[in-house]
Amino acid sequence: CSQPHSYCSEMRTCSCEEGYTEVMSSNGTLEQCTLIPVVVIPTVEDKRGDVKTSRAVHPTQSSSNPTGRGRTWFL
Repeated sequence: CSQPHSYCSEMRTCSCEEGYTEVMSSNGTLEQCTLIPVVVIPTVEDKRGDVKTSRAVHPTQSSSNPTGRGRTWFL
């Protein structure tokens, strides 16, 4: 297996590493390993949205803290 991100599997065939998909040639040999597009990106953006929402809650908590240390913690 000479292609990048490929290895020889137990069945003596070329396979791609995790996160890559096999692109086979017409004669059934591995032509290349292509990076699988990450479908998780929308959930990552959703999590970032949640973080922004939770950050909006924190300033009210830190303002009720008289020491002010909570504010420097969030900077």
